[in-house]
Amino acid sequence: MNAWDRQPGETAKTYSYLALYLRLGPTRSLPQLVATLGGKPTVKTIREHSAAYNWALRASQYDNSLLAEHREAVTVARGEVREYLKGLADEAIDTLVAIMRDPNEAGKTRVAACKDILDRGGIVAPKRTEISGPDGGPIPFEVKGMLAHLGIEDLKRLSANLSTPDAPLLAGSDRPALPR
Repeated sequence: MNAWDRQPGETAKTYSYLALYLRLGPTRSLPQLVATLGGKPTVKTIREHSAAYNWALRASQYDNSLLAEHREAVTVARGEVREYLKGLADEAIDTLVAIMRDPNEAGKTRVAACKDILDRGGIVAPKRTEISGPDGGPIPFEVKGMLAHLGIEDLKRLSANLSTPDAPLLAGSDRPALPR
């Protein structure tokens, strides 16, 4: 027997008041119930019924039961959605591969597709990536401002390493070596 079921000695009329009280939801109140009933019975009478049959506890247990049912339904629904999406995984990967290989797609879109494929496969992209400019040539960029954050020691190391083409620009960094 649930706490919100009709209790021994509880009249059908008193239980009907409780049932309506429960349907008012978790923000319910005894005056709200009386207002819903049109003012009869009085708040005093409803308080007596509530105290005699422990409505506050019964309502709390009723609310907790509804909440548990809701949580269970959400868990089941999430599982169903997860299974549905798993069924779409192969198609999603195929779509990403098609975008990645499509030369008509914008470069950013193709790169994003590549990253998504690697991410979904649990593969970490290498940190060092070589990128070429138009027609495979160098990418034009402006050095002005790029060196502003370097300190004196960094600039000395950079200067020393410029004479060694295979050395990284800054010792100990993962920056690429200068092109030959």
